[in-house]
Parts: sequence; C-alpha cells; structure tokens
Amino acid sequence: MRKHWNVPSVVLALIVIALLACSPQVIVQEVLGLNAGETPTTVAFVTTPTRAMFTPIATPTPLPAATALPAPSIALPGDPSPTALPVLNLRTDLPALALREWPRPANDNGRCIHFFADRVYYTQRDFEIQMPRVIDLQMRWMLVIYSDENQLRLAAPQFKAAGIFPIWRRYLRAYNRYSSWERDAQILKENGLPPYFQIYNEPDSEAEWDGRAVNREQWVANFVQTARDV
Repeated sequence: MRKHWNVPSVVLALIVIALLACSPQVIVQEVLGLNAGETPTTVAFVTTPTRAMFTPIATPTPLPAATALPAPSIALPGDPSPTALPVLNLRTDLPALALREWPRPANDNGRCIHFFADRVYYTQRDFEIQMPRVIDLQMRWMLVIYSDENQLRLAAPQFKAAGIFPIWRRYLRAYNRYSSWERDAQILKENGLPPYFQIYNEPDSEAEWDGRAVNREQWVANFVQTARDV
C-alpha cells in the first residue's frame, strides 16, 4: 500500500523550518507578540502584607548614667622583718683554713654525682658493678648516703682506691640527733679520706619530717649542734 502524504502539512513544515533558519526574529514577533528589539520582562509576584508578617520592635530602654567606680585600693606589703640568725657557737680550738687549703682529690675536675641516691645500704657486689662506671666518668667527688659505721668501713676503701673524695651524709631525719660523728670521722681518717660530711638534708622540707609538722626551731638547734660536733 502506498502512503499518501498530506501536501499542505508538508509545505507548512518546510516554511517554518525556513523561517527559523533565516529569521528567528520573525517567529518571536509573531508568536510572542514582541518587537525584535524588546527583551521579555521578569514577572514580579507581589504579596500583600498582613499584620502577622510584622514583628513589633521594642523601644530600647535608656541605659543609666555611668557611675564612677572607686579606685582599687592596693595594699603594698611592708618591709619584710629580718630573720634572726641562729647563734653559731662553734669551736675555736681548730685552726682556720682558707678554701684552697682544704684537701682535694688528685686531678680535681669538680665532677660529682650521687652514689645510690635511692638506698642507704650497699654491698661489695654493688661496688664491683658501679665503681668501674664512675671511674670511666672520671668522677672526683661523690655524695654518699650511709646508714651506720659498717657501711663506712665497707665504702671508704673503695673510694680511696678510685681516687674519689666522698661527701658523706648520715641518713637522718630533721628531728633526729646523732652522737657518733667523732667515731665516723676517725674511720674515714684511718682510710686516708678527709671527714667531709653533709649534715641533714633539706630540713625545711615536709618530706624530711615523716608526717610531723616542720619545726624550724628544732632543726636549727639540731643543725647547729651537729655542725659543732663535726
């Protein structure tokens, strides 16, 4: 069967295609009713305002007049009262020594560390392990805590052989008294070491009082008497 074309429809389609290709302004003018130079205008939708759309603005309350604040008062500390120094009633029967006259180790370089700061008892094995280390570090001084004369007798020969001068600290609390300084000094001299002692350790620290209240008068009295004994 042969299809019959609608001749008027075909002709109309060809005319529209030709107009679009050649002069689109014509189509705009004919279809939209606009002149060729006009631009379509955006349509604005206008809403009629209602009472519900307005929020009343509160009238600001005037701030009160500024009130002058009083000038801050600064209490200046007074001059500190001088601390009364304890009377050091020390011995006068010993010769006075200048600092350079005190015994020093050979090849003194000032190097000093704690020896077993975490313990007061040590053994011969401890010296076998630790002394080579401090010798390699070229230590010339050592702060040594000791608990009794037996520890002195064990330790003194070790330090003497290593050329180290110990500063000995008898393990005492700030409230303790000790009466055997002369014996301890004699042990050191027998081993060829000067009897250098550190008396007490931070006596104003709470840790040195084992829960007791720090008593300044007590530890000052202990310190002065110990200094005299040494």
